Amino acid sequence: MHKKALLIGNSRGLSGVKIDIFKTLNFLKSDVGGSWNDNEIVVLNNPSRNVLLRKTEELRENNLDYFFCMFSGHGAFERNTILEINEKEECITEDNLHGISSRQLNIFDCCRGVLSGIPALEERYIVKASTDNVRLRYERRIMQANPQEVRLYSCSIGESSYDTENGAIYLGNLLNSASQIDGEYKTVSAVHNEARLSTIAATRSYKDAQTPTAVLAKCLSQQELIFSIKP
Repeated sequence: MHKKALLIGNSRGLSGVKIDIFKTLNFLKSDVGGSWNDNEIVVLNNPSRNVLLRKTEELRENNLDYFFCMFSGHGAFERNTILEINEKEECITEDNLHGISSRQLNIFDCCRGVLSGIPALEERYIVKASTDNVRLRYERRIMQANPQEVRLYSCSIGESSYDTENGAIYLGNLLNSASQIDGEYKTVSAVHNEARLSTIAATRSYKDAQTPTAVLAKCLSQQELIFSIKP
């Protein structure tokens, strides 16, 4: 039997994506998952759009008997499921992963919020700089986000959260990250991820390290809540 598995992940701001790929890989290689060989499984973490599309075309040309595909990361819905595949916010649609084999299983672990009231996919949802005041641009971008409840935690379960004479370590890192903006805005997940790494580094020498964690919506970057906006 000629079979292939393609595991795709966009780990931007989502620490669980690497775990999803690890678990799926181990499942496929286990007896209960079919005892797949290493050379039958392709893993693409944060691939470029060109690399991913080239790989899918290569797989189509292989006349596979069976194809298994798993995506974990950010997504949305506009006529079909949209998958954001890397930190550059490049996207494909689920159609790009269809029709690779006559026998095929596709698994999409991502949000499928319907896009409405924001520009079409090809316009990339970027909030353009304008003469509008900061408050108006901030509120407009907040309303562009999908309905969602994001939870940020300064430490993991069972850990302590540290304070200093300059304030809480995580909160200080969070606000510092939010203040450093390269583009037009900074998403909550981007701010948290930077603050998480800074906090881990700052407490590495402590008896009990502090590891911030979060519950984040797996939607497109342009559908995420933002933490801050460029003045």
